[in-house]
Amino acid sequence: MFFAPTARSVIEVHDGPERKPLNPSAWIAKCPVDIWCREDVGLVHPVPKPPEDQSMVNGDGLVRYALRVWHEEGGSPGGHVKFWSLARRLRDAGWDRFQVEATLRSEYLYAHNPKERLIEIPHVLKSLF
Repeated sequence: MFFAPTARSVIEVHDGPERKPLNPSAWIAKCPVDIWCREDVGLVHPVPKPPEDQSMVNGDGLVRYALRVWHEEGGSPGGHVKFWSLARRLRDAGWDRFQVEATLRSEYLYAHNPKERLIEIPHVLKSLF
């Protein structure tokens, strides 16, 4: 790790007995949406950018974005992660468990392997709610 100190820099040391490993799911869940949409974050598969006119501020924009990404990429291999990402984005847009489940039950048909996606819906929901 490289640290360039400045006059306003503050380092917090977390080495007490309450220290524990980070929960990656919680850490990723708190990541701002704009980070996921940047092309320079070094992802293996870059996340498609939303159209310029699409609002990412409200839940409707997130839902449209989630469905667009799923429709573009859901039919290719690696569907488990993509299907889970669809559900997470819908949840992050403010949808409840029942709305997410209804959408997954209508969207699994776009998957590369629809049977697998249908079977895993309960597991995806359990991991997110």
